[in-house]
Amino acid sequence: MADIKTNAICEGESLSIHEIVENDNSKFQKYLAGLDQTAATLVGYTLNFIAEHGTPGNIQRFRHEGDGIYAIKILQYQIRILCFFDGRKMLILTHGFNKKYQKGDRLKREIAKAKKTKDRYMKQKGVAE
Repeated sequence: MADIKTNAICEGESLSIHEIVENDNSKFQKYLAGLDQTAATLVGYTLNFIAEHGTPGNIQRFRHEGDGIYAIKILQYQIRILCFFDGRKMLILTHGFNKKYQKGDRLKREIAKAKKTKDRYMKQKGVAE
């Protein structure tokens, strides 16, 4: 069974944002390391803003994708960061990817990966979904 932990990314007035670390590996950090400096800085700014002010009410920036999985969207770079809530004050990032112009299958696969990660996390935590 995989060892799943969370690592705090940023804390704010509204939310605590964490990443999933599975067997000492963070898919979010791996994705972030692959971005250019400007895009990575924008991701950091966006996450700090969400931690401080809460999730955007605009579905262009934050949208429920189904099964308790949400997408943080950074439109300038076509970045999507998939996440879920653990309670009301903790937002947990699973991984990121760049949206391609074709829709459908890729997004569904990424959401399915995020859902599997969420399910493993909740199972290890002892919470039935």
